Amino acid sequence: MRRPLLSSLVLAIPLAASLGCGAAETSVVTGGKKDGGTAAGGDGGTASTCLPMPELCDGLDNDCDGVADDGFDADGDGYSVCVEDCNDNDPTSHPFAVEVLDSRDNDCDGKVDNRISGVDSDGDGYQYGTPTNGLPPDCNDDEAFVGPAAIEVTGDNTDNNCNGQVDEPVGACDANVALSTTAPGDFARAAEICSGVSSSSFGGVSSTEPRAVRERFGNSWVPKAGSRFFMLSTGRARDGNEGNSPQNGTDFYATGASPSDGSSVNDLSVLTLTLKVPSNAQSFSFDFAFFSAEFPEFVGTQFNDRFVAVLTSQALPAKFNAAACAVASESGCRSGNISFDGNGKEVSVNNNYFVVCQGQAPCNPSLFGQLAGTGFEAQDPNGRPKGGGSGWLTTKAPVKPGETIKLQFAVYDVADGIYDSAVLVDNFRWEAQSVQGPTTSPIN
Repeated sequence: MRRPLLSSLVLAIPLAASLGCGAAETSVVTGGKKDGGTAAGGDGGTASTCLPMPELCDGLDNDCDGVADDGFDADGDGYSVCVEDCNDNDPTSHPFAVEVLDSRDNDCDGKVDNRISGVDSDGDGYQYGTPTNGLPPDCNDDEAFVGPAAIEVTGDNTDNNCNGQVDEPVGACDANVALSTTAPGDFARAAEICSGVSSSSFGGVSSTEPRAVRERFGNSWVPKAGSRFFMLSTGRARDGNEGNSPQNGTDFYATGASPSDGSSVNDLSVLTLTLKVPSNAQSFSFDFAFFSAEFPEFVGTQFNDRFVAVLTSQALPAKFNAAACAVASESGCRSGNISFDGNGKEVSVNNNYFVVCQGQAPCNPSLFGQLAGTGFEAQDPNGRPKGGGSGWLTTKAPVKPGETIKLQFAVYDVADGIYDSAVLVDNFRWEAQSVQGPTTSPIN
């Protein structure tokens, strides 16, 4: 029973020896005996003979001269091609060399002239390791998507924004926004647009009444992020608990132009933001909820108030490019409006997401209680509810990293100035994931 085992051992000895000293044991003594062999002063182990062979880049001493991987360092810089010397004809190029601006890969990391203090080799606008013109230094000059102008991407184990932290949560910036503010930049912060705002302005009705920063709307509507959101209205930006009656409505007798198609509208309330897209952002999203007192009386009529979010971006598909659209329609050209339902309908009482109401489809009667305290739960003399809302929705849209975009949030009356409508906007976030085109969907 032992003969097969002995035969295997006998066969294994010349096989191991034929691979050179390094294959059988890493240390060799004079005469080809292994350290630990009985010959040449060994310590009692079994002796075997080292059989030299041509040296290979394998970490072993194949030719039995006592040095592994020798003969592969042609430029004598101490680094062989076996340990990733990227240029064995240049002693100044090897792993751990200092990269200098000379159009060569000095440190053998596969990139030329990168990570040099004071140089912006990745083209993200920030110099590596050196604050310049008041700008913070870039912590990674290998990737344009990593730098002070980037957003943090949770879960990728990278300090994307060069703040010294990895995968830190993105915080809100609305805690110190006063509820009484009238500054458009504060409205952006109330919706978590915390940086990159190049300009901000209001348009439409000159009164401050159609807009407000709020911490609650009615009894149930609270911020989706942080402690604030902003509200735009065709009437007063208040709720029923504050005595506001959108069913009767407030007419400001003001006309304006729709940001999406330029048509004449009434009681326009619009916030316009110019934003610098982070260097690694390929899309953004925001949450909103739309309310209207025009339900159910004016469903399908000309009296359909609107909420639109109009985007100007290089990343938008052609049909969303306002300059390419002569006439806007709900099924065709969008003129930059990126918020609509799955059937392409703009956000109005005709929208398929208008479900927080009671009556005809698509109302969900179980959600009607969410209108308590908003003013949009009013009833007619026969006890029939008049008004409703969409519930929280999310719009996503593509952008190009590093570009400057214009984003307009607007509500307006159509054909008259009464029967008010309103929108809540919150939880804006830049995202590294790309999207094919604008989409809007309910938040479960």
